[in-house]
Amino acid sequence: MSKITERLKHLIGHVTSEAKKFKELEAATEITSGTWRSWWNRSGSPSGEMIEAVSTAWPEYAFWLATGNDDPMHGHHAPGLNKHIRTRSAARDLFLAQQELGNWIAINKFGYNEFAETVKLDQNLDDENNRKVREFNKLRIKVEALESIRNEQEASLRKFEEEEFMKEFFGYTE
Repeated sequence: MSKITERLKHLIGHVTSEAKKFKELEAATEITSGTWRSWWNRSGSPSGEMIEAVSTAWPEYAFWLATGNDDPMHGHHAPGLNKHIRTRSAARDLFLAQQELGNWIAINKFGYNEFAETVKLDQNLDDENNRKVREFNKLRIKVEALESIRNEQEASLRKFEEEEFMKEFFGYTE
């Protein structure tokens, strides 16, 4: 699939049911079902908004969607095409948590620099800033925990896949 239109249609076919695909896309992307239906039937190029929305809803396919290449060892894969490599489910959870943190920072205009400064002044913060510090910290800790889980899953799967490869191609067994 060399064109982004073909890849997007393949992805949509993988993540939605045939009968309700446009309603499911609307629910997942907040782009109206009519817009999706119109694009699908016209077969023109998808809009940047469509690509961004699908990439946000299904981040494990975003790299493949944008480039046509996959990187399954790092949680980026083509939908349904890499059966021999195990899905990195922890990578998807991490991607979603990173998006959640990024969205929270954008909405609250609150980043690492602001966090570092407010932590120093903890006793002097008003209730709203204390709430923001707690929310930011909670999301940051969630991302760090999911990153740790993803790293553990990667190590385990890599070891398992290497052992399978050695058995399959070289008849090696421990």
